[in-house]
Amino acid sequence: MQGSPGSPSILIDCWTLSQSKPPEDRKAQTPNNPPPEITPRDLLLKLQEGRPIEVPKKQTKKMRGTRAQTNTGSKEGVNLNKQQKQKKETTIDSYYSANGTEGERSANDKPEIPANWIQAVKELKTQLREAEDNWGKNLKIKISHLETEALELKQENSVLKAKIIQLENEAKEMKDEAKEMKDEVKRMKDDLQRKSDQKEKDDQKARDEIQSLRTRVKQLESSDLTRQQDTIKQNKKNEKIEENVKHLIHKTDDLENRSRRDNLRIIGLPEDHDKRKSLDIILEEIIQENCPEILEQEGKVEIERIHRSPPVFNPQLTTPRNVIAKFKNNQMKEQILQAAKKKPFRYHGNTVRITQDLSASTLKDRKAWHTIFRKARELGLQPRIKYPSKLTIFLQGKVW
Repeated sequence: MQGSPGSPSILIDCWTLSQSKPPEDRKAQTPNNPPPEITPRDLLLKLQEGRPIEVPKKQTKKMRGTRAQTNTGSKEGVNLNKQQKQKKETTIDSYYSANGTEGERSANDKPEIPANWIQAVKELKTQLREAEDNWGKNLKIKISHLETEALELKQENSVLKAKIIQLENEAKEMKDEAKEMKDEVKRMKDDLQRKSDQKEKDDQKARDEIQSLRTRVKQLESSDLTRQQDTIKQNKKNEKIEENVKHLIHKTDDLENRSRRDNLRIIGLPEDHDKRKSLDIILEEIIQENCPEILEQEGKVEIERIHRSPPVFNPQLTTPRNVIAKFKNNQMKEQILQAAKKKPFRYHGNTVRITQDLSASTLKDRKAWHTIFRKARELGLQPRIKYPSKLTIFLQGKVW
């Protein structure tokens, strides 16, 4: 009989084999020819593979007699014996049976009895019990797993039922919402119809107003054309007036600059000096200190008028006010101006700068050239600002 180690069929055959007693004639075996030992594993493998197992002789005879009586007394036993022979399956009964073809031995053929028969049977019993226990444990574990899966399926079934109920409730709510939406759509449709009618009335009114506005716009365009023509005429007059104003401003600046042609502007003279001395004396000392040859040629400096500009002192200013001096002798003024262009003048350790006095607008125009003037000097050019405010540069013997 074949099967797995834990199957009931193998367990029954092994248990039948374990009930057999060791042969009594073991003592008659000679020491020179000791019986082979067998392990429980070998015994179990032989049962599974259907190989022949050597058992004690006395038990074989006993089983042979029993088997013979069974075969002669019952027709069913004979048929069963024939079927076993046809299948050629080796079982424990075939080894005990006296009629077995493969288990049949001659009288002179004595079987070899394993020396550890009892020990092998005991170990086999132990392994059989362990196999039964393991099989029972595995069965219990499988039953427990099946119960757990059944419980999980039951819980999933409950969850599915709850979801079905929830879906039914949601379907009912959606049905109610659909009904409400249908009613709302109907109300909106009626409202839109009313608004559409009202809009048609408003559009008609707007068209009437637009037509009225178009008529009004045409009238305004006609009057605006007249105003545009008047504006063009006025702009031409304004342009002519602006040209006249520019010409007058230019002439005024020219007249102002001409009236200042005898004036010199002294820049950087500290305020505390004129508190101790008058400005005309200070100017004469400046000329004496920086260009005494002018005084030797022309004699005494004749000043018509000298004052600071602006006349009122502002304490918030960090630089001293300029001094404007009007000379009676224009030739002396020009000599002093040319000397100031050649070198910077100093007075009591302070640097003072002397330039031509010009009008405010001319000074503003000249100031616009300061950045270009300074850059030209850095490049080694010779820039000059000609009267009234024209920049010229001497380059390669030419005036640009």
